[in-house]
Amino acid sequence: MNFLTSNLDALRISNAELAEFILQEIKTDEDKAEQKGKIEQEKQKEQEKQKEQNKQCDNSENENIKYTYGGIVFEEAAHVENAVSRDENHILSATVEGTTYRFNSAYRPLAEAMTWAAQFEWKNSKIVASIFGLGNGYCIRELIKSQKENDTILIVEPSPKIFMFVMTHYDLSDILQQKNLYIFVLPWNLFGFFDHLGRAVHWSNAECQLTIEHPQYAKAFPKAKELFYSILRKNNTRVFTDRNTEIYFGKRMAENTIKNIKYMSNSLSLESFREVIRKEVPAIIVSAGPSLDGNIEELKKAKNRALIIATDSAVPALLKRNIIPDLAITIDADKSLHCFEAMESRSIPLLCEIQSTHEIISKHTGKLIYLHCHPYFINLYEKFGEHIPVFSVGGSVATAAFAVCEYLNIKKLALIGQDLAYKGGASHADGEVHTIINEENGQCELEGYYGGQVKSRHDWQGYLAWFEEEILKTDKNMLVVNATEGGAKIHGALQMPLAEFIEKYCMESYELNEFLDSQNIVWTPQKTSVTDEYLEAGLCELDRLQKESGRISSLCSEIITLFDRTGNITEHMVNKRREVESYNREVNEMSVYSLIDACIRDVTVKWLQDVNIYKEDKKDEFMQFFRSSKEIHAAIRDMAAMLHPLLMDSCEWFKTKTD
Repeated sequence: MNFLTSNLDALRISNAELAEFILQEIKTDEDKAEQKGKIEQEKQKEQEKQKEQNKQCDNSENENIKYTYGGIVFEEAAHVENAVSRDENHILSATVEGTTYRFNSAYRPLAEAMTWAAQFEWKNSKIVASIFGLGNGYCIRELIKSQKENDTILIVEPSPKIFMFVMTHYDLSDILQQKNLYIFVLPWNLFGFFDHLGRAVHWSNAECQLTIEHPQYAKAFPKAKELFYSILRKNNTRVFTDRNTEIYFGKRMAENTIKNIKYMSNSLSLESFREVIRKEVPAIIVSAGPSLDGNIEELKKAKNRALIIATDSAVPALLKRNIIPDLAITIDADKSLHCFEAMESRSIPLLCEIQSTHEIISKHTGKLIYLHCHPYFINLYEKFGEHIPVFSVGGSVATAAFAVCEYLNIKKLALIGQDLAYKGGASHADGEVHTIINEENGQCELEGYYGGQVKSRHDWQGYLAWFEEEILKTDKNMLVVNATEGGAKIHGALQMPLAEFIEKYCMESYELNEFLDSQNIVWTPQKTSVTDEYLEAGLCELDRLQKESGRISSLCSEIITLFDRTGNITEHMVNKRREVESYNREVNEMSVYSLIDACIRDVTVKWLQDVNIYKEDKKDEFMQFFRSSKEIHAAIRDMAAMLHPLLMDSCEWFKTKTD
């Protein structure tokens, strides 16, 4: 019996992208058949009919098809088949590189699947289970019996052949329609796994992850298994790096956001900038790695022939050599003012975020181009009816510049000064040494641009991983050249000297200022009025937070004292918990909560990082809610008081524009 059609119908509901990809694969095969001669088509007619029924494999013992991803050749099944077990259920097996692997028990596959699934505990809340291998669905079907409503299951199937075989020969409709269950097939929709994993795993549930291998898959597909675990490791690094960044810079980011409101009226959106950039113009991202000293002079040949984007730390080195970049970019909330001390640096068109360092933004005289926006202002722009793009900027100013080039649909891009490694003792151009917290504990070695190993550190290693993933995503849409001529090797990027890149790809001249000058910034009285109303509403919310969060914190303190005295949980306590939960929902709906949340990240991490971990002591779990709420709402009260005068100042500024 052929289940492909019914399974595709089920897949469209849960994963329309994958279903569409499968249909395209089928259509591609059909198109190839149409291109053959009429005689050949007649000969192939019966074979194609069978192929539609059993799309997954050509079941030829001699065939050993593989696929390539990121320069690595991965294993693929050459032969996939069904057999019948002793208890008359199905056994899935596949031959991979000459070895046959059986993915089910030959005796009692359903009972085996039940026993296998029982080893995994699903007690925690908001579990994210990443599973390597789909199999024929027997094991997965047992696993999802334990899945709770707020749990997520992500299945990575390393073999397109096995996937298509199972989709054809097994009824998977119940699995495919399971809520919060997603399937990713290598290499078809691997980046869907990146994205879903990134959305599902947060610092509050990172410890609630399950990593599961379907029986025999690790042995059959060792290279794909390593990729699977590599993605998990990188995502965990990102989660905790983001958390630590928010703890360290959260309050500063909120302050910058409010203080920089007044400069919105003198800014362009990245959306409007994209409309005027010529896609055929190549781009060069200039970072401040130590290898920049070796080829920085070559940039003079690229002026007006490429879009030169300088990271903030690279600006002084460029100006020192009389090279004016077309754009500068800064995203950090606490960037050193040294990067923009020179007067000529302040007139360079600046890519930035609204939460970028206020002291830099306030002194800048050139046009501002917002590449990203704080959630508080995304809501405001929506009131204008304008779209603010939301995309991953990767954590560094260089990765942000790369993300901008992707968004602008740049077709040819060169990276220079992107060492991601030390050179001697220097971390930056001109022999400068910039240190970070815990630098000595995070040092490592990476593959070098010219081979061998180079000394690096943990944050650069994270950026390297981001670059390599993004380059894979761009595929053939953008040629990425690593013209650093030193530092770490960036897999997926073509290595080429900068001089050669300029000679080969920077052929036509253009003038960016002509495009920028054509973009008139129109900040209408209506926008000013809407902004004023929005800020006024925010002030009212901050007033309420100061009063109500203070009251809630005191209420929680009273409940804690009562419990410590009696040791009992009463109906009164249960009712008060409902009251606090109701107020929490109200707070989450406030427009200013995203600002407050950034300010109190250190407190929320302290109290909520294990909130989803299962606890045997239910009384303690109940009271933990009040202990955490007491501290969190005290912090909300204090931060609302701190932000209120800052927002009031910006609100008064907009009132002067309205009057």
